[in-house]
Amino acid sequence: MTTKAAPKAAASKAAPKAEVVEFPTFDMPDTVREMAEKGVAQAKDAYDKYKSMAEDMTDMLEDNFQSASKNATEVNKKVLAAAKGTMVASFDFAEKVMAAKSFAEVIELQTAFAREQFEAAQAQARDFQELTQKAAEEAAAPVKDSMAKAMESFKIAS
Repeated sequence: MTTKAAPKAAASKAAPKAEVVEFPTFDMPDTVREMAEKGVAQAKDAYDKYKSMAEDMTDMLEDNFQSASKNATEVNKKVLAAAKGTMVASFDFAEKVMAAKSFAEVIELQTAFAREQFEAAQAQARDFQELTQKAAEEAAAPVKDSMAKAMESFKIAS
């Protein structure tokens, strides 16, 4: 045996009114308000300092990349000049060897060529060392200055 459910009461067509809950109002104590305002001011100041520091670091990086690019170009020019000098010296040596009249003269030319190339290589190594040291100093100086400035900002902010 099955039982039929009782018919539901007709739902009222009017929506129930929402109750408005009113919360009690209170005044914030002046000390709390002052602390909140001071905290907001400190946060804004810290944001401004960090933003300025980030902009300074970006400028420093741009300068650093430009300097590195300039120094790399200078190193490449030196490398090409050294290679050209070596090639010209090698061709001159080959011409002299072909014109040599004796084996002793070839040995003498070979010895002179080897000495000249060794001296040239030493001079080029000194030039490259000076150039790369200069490039490293130029690259490190802005980073060092920016880091010192950043650390000073952190000391002040703390």
